[in-house]
Amino acid sequence: MFNIDLYNDILKTESYGKKIVILDTVNSTNDEIAVFQECNGLVLLAGIQKEGRGRAGRIWHSNDKNNLYFSFIVNNINLSAMPLVALFVSFSLYDILNNFGPFKIKWPNDIV
Repeated sequence: MFNIDLYNDILKTESYGKKIVILDTVNSTNDEIAVFQECNGLVLLAGIQKEGRGRAGRIWHSNDKNNLYFSFIVNNINLSAMPLVALFVSFSLYDILNNFGPFKIKWPNDIV
């Protein structure tokens, strides 16, 4: 699923992503990460997400362990900027991953 040693070797940040929680199965990464709300920069990864939610409350199933399902915490940002942050993250991941094969953005912030 996720190579934590490789991740730690190439991570070039002082705070974001330094704290990581990896769980095999969750109902929703957003629900699970809520208990860590004070841990700015924490990333929560899951192998399977059983009850993910998309836009407009749509159910989102993700039962494939060959994908990454994650949420992360950013505490020190103005909430009005969050839609732009989500887009920035999507485009950044897309740019990086597109070097390894064809990817697309499933609007607004899912990489497929």
